[in-house]
Amino acid sequence: MMQEGLAAILGREPGISVACAARSGDEAITAAKTRHPSVAIISHDPPALDGIELTGQLGRLDGEVLPILLLGVPPIASAVMRLLRAGARAVLDKELAPVMLPATVRAVTSGGVVIAPPEAAQLVTQMEEPPAHNGHVERLLSDREREVYRYVVRGLSNREIAEAMSLTVATVKSHVHSVSRKLDVRDRVQAVILAYETGVIQPNGARQGIDGHAASRHFANGQR
Repeated sequence: MMQEGLAAILGREPGISVACAARSGDEAITAAKTRHPSVAIISHDPPALDGIELTGQLGRLDGEVLPILLLGVPPIASAVMRLLRAGARAVLDKELAPVMLPATVRAVTSGGVVIAPPEAAQLVTQMEEPPAHNGHVERLLSDREREVYRYVVRGLSNREIAEAMSLTVATVKSHVHSVSRKLDVRDRVQAVILAYETGVIQPNGARQGIDGHAASRHFANGQR
């Protein structure tokens, strides 16, 4: 899909505006510094910068973690893990319908993590045997915290978790903070990586994400 087409899809959505479209990695970095977008949509094969390197550079700007969508990423376990560790908030297969891209933007701006298709999440879980401390991770959490943790790993926002568990958003935030402290993870991406590495969740535990055919790079400001 051409950049104009992807921008048009996002531009029609309430609460989402397209800040700019960059044609190179350097242009993307410059745009991020001046436009301060909420989300960067990146092709995994840019001509100037590797997608993993660009993801890491964007995430380190001004000390803020920038939620990032990666379009056209092949579902290779090692690549998915590297992208998550670099700061990606969504790793998506290019064959998924572009009409669902706005939902993914909203998911990551709400704190969610998206891996799609489900087969990609399965590859990640099969990449290595779960370490011996899997049981230790589970024992660190209370029953309620484990439930919250599993929802977090599936990519649900605090509001969605609150609705699923019949709790207030404030209570969910408190549980998420407690889980992060006990597991020594700084954000939801690290929580997802830990869950996959320790076998805490099954392959179908990742929330299905959405993708479209990638233009080079796009930035969008999503309503949180």
